[in-house]
Order: sequence, then C-alpha cells, then structure tokens
Amino acid sequence: MNAALRDRWAGYSGRERGLLLVLGILALLVFAWLLIVQPVLDYRRDARAAYQERLLDYAEAELLLGRLSGTGAPAGNVRAVFEAAGLSPQISGSGANLSASVSAARPDRLMSVMAQLEREAGVRIASADIRPNADNTLAADLELLAGE
Repeated sequence: MNAALRDRWAGYSGRERGLLLVLGILALLVFAWLLIVQPVLDYRRDARAAYQERLLDYAEAELLLGRLSGTGAPAGNVRAVFEAAGLSPQISGSGANLSASVSAARPDRLMSVMAQLEREAGVRIASADIRPNADNTLAADLELLAGE
C-alpha cells in the first residue's frame, strides 16, 4: 500500500504535488476551524448572553425585594434597572420626581430599559426626549414620576 502511494506520488508533476499539498493544508485549516475555533466562539457567545440574562434576573429580584421590604427608593430602583442593562445614567431629583439622562445607548437596550422602569422599578415615564447620536446610538432625557 505504501509503495503504491509512493509510486503514485512520484508520478505527479511538481505542480500537481504543490496543488495537492495546498489542498491538504486548506482541508486541515477548515477542519480545525469547524472542530476547535467555532465551538469555542459559540460557547463564548452563549456565556455572554447567559451572563447578561442573569444580571437582568438579579436586578429584577433586587427590585422586587426592595419593594416587598419597603426599602427600595425610586432612585435606587431606577439606577439598578439602568445598570443591569449596562447603562450609566445621570439621575437627579428626589422623592416622586426624578430625571434620568443617558448619553449613549443602543436603541433596543434603551427601549427595554424604559419598559422595565415602568413595569418593575415603580416609576412612570412622564416625558422622554430621545435623540440620535452620530454612532447609531441614542441619547435620552427621561422625566420619571414615582408610583405605579
């Protein structure tokens, strides 16, 4: 068997041998990508998504516990919702009237935070001034009222 393969290899011209070597190297690269690199990238993507989901679950549980114990101040609830979504807001005001400003947020994330504020943080959005940024993000100024 080995002798037959060697005879066949010797029968190929130099150009054919070079092409077969390049083909073999490319096949090895494709298999390495499919068997090693792609599964690692998929695992990493899934881990990030699960981490973000756990952060949101944690913030939701914290908000609900704050509401149940009566210690959850509206400003703290608002900040927790923004931070769980990976945003850092500027929050001003106290008591029933709050203002929150975000300089850059992805549109889907901002809309999700706004929905969560009304659903879970115990505040109502009285007004929202949302402006596009040059980098396809949004800037927002929100006026919030405590109470559901």
